[in-house]
Amino acid sequence: MLACGGRELVTVTHQTLVEADDHSLDLLDEAFGPEGLGVICITGGQEFQAKVRQIQDNLLPLCHSLEGLSEAAKISISERGTVNVNNYSRGIDGNRSGFYFHPTTDRPGDLLPPGVVQDPTFYTPNLWPQELPEMKVQAREAAPFLVEIGRQVALAIDRRRAKAGGGDALTRLICSSQYNNHKCRLIYYYEFEDEAQRSRSK
Repeated sequence: MLACGGRELVTVTHQTLVEADDHSLDLLDEAFGPEGLGVICITGGQEFQAKVRQIQDNLLPLCHSLEGLSEAAKISISERGTVNVNNYSRGIDGNRSGFYFHPTTDRPGDLLPPGVVQDPTFYTPNLWPQELPEMKVQAREAAPFLVEIGRQVALAIDRRRAKAGGGDALTRLICSSQYNNHKCRLIYYYEFEDEAQRSRSK
């Protein structure tokens, strides 16, 4: 089991998460409670692991390829004035970059009910790098699996909250992607140049 700052990273299998028995709910408390790290590791059987390996092999290396593109190419898929939550952006601390995209449509604003004004901060169309056509293909392949795992975590947390009188707030936020403005994010981390940069990132 991994540890961080003297605390162990909580790990739960996907099957245990779906079953949401008392043990798995206790693990959620351990992960997200006052003494938790605020993060949980989801594992699974052979099919689950095969999907994770597929993402690791086919999608994640494209983050490095994206960073290797020319500045002009990266600027062409960057959104300005949208608080760095759409398409490509370089982190303000300089040691990471991110690529945000809606997992099922390139025009998330089209999902809004008629007459609703599209907030450009959150409903900007996806911009894919023309130099990496496989990026859109692999991202679309990986996203449904990742969103579903997120939905299962939300469902388990809501079940835990229900025991304390809470509702289904998180689950309602993560409904089907075709009716929701989900944002998937690929993150690429750079090596710190010095301790000053490392300190600024904390």
